[in-house]
Amino acid sequence: MELQKIKHVHCIGIGGIGVSAIARLMVFFGKEVSGSDLSESTLTQKLIKAGVRITYGKHQAKNIPAQTDLVVYSNAIPVSNPEFNFAKTHNITRLSYPEILGELLAHHIPIVISGTHGKSTTSAMLASIFITAGLDPWAVIGTRLNFRDFDENVRVGLGRHFIVEGDEYRAAFLNYQPFGLIINNIESDHLDFYKSYSDILKTFKKLIASVPRSGFIVANADDPNVMKALASAKSRVITFGLTQGDYQATHILQHGELTRCSIKGPERFDIALRVPGIHNVKNALAATVMSIVFQIPLEKIKQALLEFPGVWRRFEIKADIHGTIIIDDYAHHPTEIRATLSTARKIYNDKKIWCIFQPHSVDRTTYLFDDFAAAFADCDQVILMDIYQVAGRDHGTHKTVEQLAKAIRDTGQSVMVIKQTDEILKYCKNNVTGNDVILTVGAGTVTELSDRLLKAL
Repeated sequence: MELQKIKHVHCIGIGGIGVSAIARLMVFFGKEVSGSDLSESTLTQKLIKAGVRITYGKHQAKNIPAQTDLVVYSNAIPVSNPEFNFAKTHNITRLSYPEILGELLAHHIPIVISGTHGKSTTSAMLASIFITAGLDPWAVIGTRLNFRDFDENVRVGLGRHFIVEGDEYRAAFLNYQPFGLIINNIESDHLDFYKSYSDILKTFKKLIASVPRSGFIVANADDPNVMKALASAKSRVITFGLTQGDYQATHILQHGELTRCSIKGPERFDIALRVPGIHNVKNALAATVMSIVFQIPLEKIKQALLEFPGVWRRFEIKADIHGTIIIDDYAHHPTEIRATLSTARKIYNDKKIWCIFQPHSVDRTTYLFDDFAAAFADCDQVILMDIYQVAGRDHGTHKTVEQLAKAIRDTGQSVMVIKQTDEILKYCKNNVTGNDVILTVGAGTVTELSDRLLKAL
């Protein structure tokens, strides 16, 4: 694709975290941009302010302007989508989000952060370090950010490095050809696309094999699945972990809002973080090792990590209302839920911990059902919302939220199903005390509940 020849870009699913980033980049490159999405959001509102024309509601062929010469679409868009079909019928160039991002990365030094968990936070930490070091990177990250010159999920730089979150869904990251690659972990997920765990591992092996001999892989030595996948590596591999690896984080201590630890490796030094949790120590360690690979001074790394404020919906403390803490978190996989609740338990051990969870996709709930049932041990009260159904990704009828509630109850946890948001607000208002922590957890619309809780309480 010759980007300089493109004049008008139309984005299907423009409100998505990935496609919205492409829309922002196209505006920066001076293209006319239009788009469509089912409903309005903060991301689409900001795109409109940037000059993008957006049509809301059901996707229709007439949404595509006559002058369109490139259509960008979300990976979640089905081939039956009327706008996609119109573009195909009229021979308009069509590129998925990962395909066009891969085209853009080809003009830079691509650094890709992969893994089932921790991608967004690790990517944001790494970008912050590169910015602090004066390398002025480009970045596309799968969440909203409000620091260090980020325009929501995008940063346009003058440097050669392009930091990007590498999503494994539909093998998207195979489009990116990384020079530097971080692999945080590998677990079963997206089983609506992958046939089995071995299929997931095979895809990660392809990603690893795509790193050139002159490149670098930074990999989690504590994860046996990651170590198994590294058999396909032809580049240099540097490992990290809490118990093993070339670089290890030791003596991890929580001091109020700060988490401190020592890094043991070829270099020895201490770091401090303002984001809580062991999982964030691992994320910071991964970003640190990749930064060392690119010869960034340790003082710059330490400064950036200390100043790092966290990212949207990753243990985001929304309010403290007379002792009641409201926290919003994107966790939608059992491992992520356990990590989030474990962090809450360590910080707020003297409080009652509530978890309002909205399962994300029928397929994920079904495939990981037993793991979900066992994920809530560190909270006192679970409230389940109905399952958020993802258009184009859920197939047939599988497990229900009532079945999940029974399975959680069988582990000894207190759990109830409340499907209506207004009823959840009413229940919380009548039952929450000034010594409680409420976490709104999930990848769907549950985040809106946290803002409504602020007003209700």
